[in-house]
Amino acid sequence: MRGAQPSYRTGLLAHYPSFSLLTLPGDAQTWSVPVFMFSGDAALKTLRDPNRRTTLGRACPLHAHWIDGEAITEVLPMGGVTDHYRRFVVDGAPVATEILSVGDAWACTNPVNGRGISMGLMHAEGTAEVVRAHPDDPLRLACAHDAMTETRATPWYRDTVVFDRARTAQIVAAISGRKVPPPTDPRGALALAMQHGAEVFCAFLEINSLLALPQDVFAGPGVADRIMEVAAAHPAVALPCPPRDELLRLLA
Repeated sequence: MRGAQPSYRTGLLAHYPSFSLLTLPGDAQTWSVPVFMFSGDAALKTLRDPNRRTTLGRACPLHAHWIDGEAITEVLPMGGVTDHYRRFVVDGAPVATEILSVGDAWACTNPVNGRGISMGLMHAEGTAEVVRAHPDDPLRLACAHDAMTETRATPWYRDTVVFDRARTAQIVAAISGRKVPPPTDPRGALALAMQHGAEVFCAFLEINSLLALPQDVFAGPGVADRIMEVAAAHPAVALPCPPRDELLRLLA
């Protein structure tokens, strides 16, 4: 889209019951509004049609004004977005030497959280460190690179998988008409609690900025208890959007 930069009425990433919307500003007064949905949701695959895509955007009051710009491309579908991980050390022994997988060559993650470049840079920095430490020993280099990867980068990959599974469960529940049970742990309660407590929001920023892993943040004095306390004191408020059956009628 192109035009005057729309204002934000919610966050960059907004989760609706059976889909998510991302609002991304670009260069030269352009922006995009990607829709993330479950690959098995055949009903929403009609969003490849520009008119239906516009209908969906206008049905969400907090995002409707993002659809008012000039469309400069067709709807661009992207599929096959999966979390994928590979490792070249098995049972402590490299299966190959003189080759190091870095960034997307090592692992790829669902782009909805915008972690790819940060994880890639984190991994590349660690790769440079181990290459400097073992320039003339391919075996030690391979083992050191694997150890660095498993310590520095893999935990973030695992965390992304945890998020994806939880979000997929929410979407599948919405598609089938089931209620999503309230969160029972700090990871699940954080999204609600961060809206009502400054210190909890700071904890969210640490995790979202890849400054500290969730388990390390929650291990801080009183952090996990505070998250659960704040979440329990505030009911979840859904973003305004038509119920799924009405939304499907609009998209028919």
